[in-house]
Parts: sequence; structure tokens; C-alpha cells
Amino acid sequence: MPVLPANREIVVEHGPEGPRPQAVFDLCDAQASAVADALSHHQRTRFAAEALDADRALELRSLSALADQVQELAAAGGHVVLRAGADDAAALVRAVVGYLDDRDSDGYQPPEERERLVVLHDLLEPLMELTCELRSVAGDGPAR
Repeated sequence: MPVLPANREIVVEHGPEGPRPQAVFDLCDAQASAVADALSHHQRTRFAAEALDADRALELRSLSALADQVQELAAAGGHVVLRAGADDAAALVRAVVGYLDDRDSDGYQPPEERERLVVLHDLLEPLMELTCELRSVAGDGPAR
């Protein structure tokens, strides 16, 4: 299984608010499924039993749209092509970090959970680098 997202590139789309960099990359079936699970977990844990102000409601809406996109692609099976802006890439990182923090324990893990954790561990650093690249191209942060 490939560790890095395959066929990775940064494209700049020109929209009404100016240029918007987007990362376009492939994930294999196991990676897409693991990321979908991490996003679903992040939605449940980050926004559970909490009153939402306008900013948090917008964050949940954006996260839900990303989760729906990834879950739909993962459900289709096979490799998927994912397109993410800087905010979506950062949300992917937060979801993976949250999942690993909550679920990666020394106790017993079923084989499918262990496999999911390995996939997410392997994807974390490349996703973080991708987020930094997107922010750098957008002018939101330093290049690494």
C-alpha cells in the first residue's frame, strides 16, 4: 500500500475571491476508508453535546461537506481522487490527529482497527506537509 497520497499536485483555481490553491491527490481504498472513518469520528467527538455559535456551525457545515465527499468516494471502493483547499486539508489533519489520539492505545485493537491506525499514522505527515504547502501558496503561512 502506498504511504504518500499518490499523484499529488497543487493547482490554483481563479474564483471571485481571487486565486485559491487546491491539492489534488489520490488515495487508495484503505486510505480513503481510514480518512472517512477519522472524519466521521471527528464530527461526533468535536461537536457532540455542545451549543454551536455561528462560527462553530459554519465549521461543522464545512466538515460535514468534506466528510460526505470522502465517505461517498470511499463507499465506491477503489482509489479515489480527492480535491482539498487549505482549510479542508487542515480539517483532514485535525481529524486524523483526533482519531489517533482517541483510538491508538496499548490495549487490544481488532485487526481492522490496527490496520486503520497504521494507515492514518502513515498519512499524517504527508497531509501536514500538504497543508503547509497549500497555506504557503495561498500566502497564509511560511513554507516548510
